[in-house]
Amino acid sequence: MKRTLLIYTVSAVLIAVAASCTDIGPVEISYSTEQSEIPTTINWSEIDLGKELINMKDMGVVISGGENPIPREEWDAFKPKYPWQKNIDRLLLFDSTYLYRSPDISADCSDCYTIIDYQGYTWLELAKVYGA
Repeated sequence: MKRTLLIYTVSAVLIAVAASCTDIGPVEISYSTEQSEIPTTINWSEIDLGKELINMKDMGVVISGGENPIPREEWDAFKPKYPWQKNIDRLLLFDSTYLYRSPDISADCSDCYTIIDYQGYTWLELAKVYGA
């Protein structure tokens, strides 16, 4: 009986506190954006599956690319070792893509990609995960 009374009392207090809260109004959040010029030398590439790896230590994401990308037919059997793991397979909904530059590379770059070699394949640094 005492437990039930305690639950009802706490519930009544929480409802009273919630009812006394006033509407603080809409929150105005804005982000600045900068438009970049798209290089005229883009070499668009056809894709069908994003073959990505995530480094679980530094939260860097790489995508298959460069001089020796992993072929589609080898992707399913590919087994990365810690700290790397496969990102979820996603069929991409566009016909072609172009990676403008890797993270931490300046906009005036001449060599715009960070390329790593891992298990005999080349990967382009695609992103850094800052919140997960």
